[in-house]
Amino acid sequence: VFPFLSARRQTMMEEPHRQQQQRRPATPLDPSERQYRKKLKREAKALKKAERERQKIENTMRLDKRPEVRMAAKIISTSNDGNADINSGDNISAVTSTFSDETGLSEYPRASRVVSLVDMSLKEFSLSLISPSFLPFTSITELDLSHNSLSSIPGLSQLKHLKSLDIRRNEFRSLPQSLTELPHLVNINASRNHIRPSADLLVLITKPPLPSLQMLDLTFNKKLYTQSLKDLLTSSLPTVAVSMTVTFPPPPGAYIGSSPGERDATLLRSQLEPFTTLQLRNRLVETF
Repeated sequence: VFPFLSARRQTMMEEPHRQQQQRRPATPLDPSERQYRKKLKREAKALKKAERERQKIENTMRLDKRPEVRMAAKIISTSNDGNADINSGDNISAVTSTFSDETGLSEYPRASRVVSLVDMSLKEFSLSLISPSFLPFTSITELDLSHNSLSSIPGLSQLKHLKSLDIRRNEFRSLPQSLTELPHLVNINASRNHIRPSADLLVLITKPPLPSLQMLDLTFNKKLYTQSLKDLLTSSLPTVAVSMTVTFPPPPGAYIGSSPGERDATLLRSQLEPFTTLQLRNRLVETF
């Protein structure tokens, strides 16, 4: 028994060395081959993302009972497939009947927003790029593109009757230049984007001012935070209600006391104030 165990132990000790000798050294990849493999990975990732978006739209069309949401999903699906045969025009009744037949909306009550096509909601569809075919109805007065990943809106200038534009929670670095071509625009909600203070932004809004604008929401844009900028916009647009999140200089009541020693430790706000939003979020995740 003992000679057998000794021989087996010797074999087990020699096996890794034998495998290492048999293993061939890896051939380094050619730079062009490396780039080609990266391209294939990117294309595969893009295909998976497109498939997820398509499945999300199909689920919306199949499960959501709200006519306006199903119509918006139908617009996106037909535009993505390249089969949209809806032309810009005023034949609203024909378009409405087409969508009612194709999306199965005929069994639902004829909602006013579907019949008149006054507004279009493409909210929370995870859009990163929008084409002019997404905006086929020139009679739209309200457009909701919030909670997406948009940075531009091609074809926006065609909506001459637009009165309300909602682009909050997107990735805009500046307001669309085509806003100057919308004479009836009353309400712009551009909060929670990445808009930066620039000469182009001031020229777009103030020179000349949009003729019908009454409300401009720029809150929670991280780079738009100074009181001087808000004062400039307010003075340049006296008839417009401008909303901004001002953090510099800190407005009255922003902090409790000028130093930690002046805070009342029994107040919850005093306990949370030293922490950043990210720190508080991490602590909530760990706790709950």
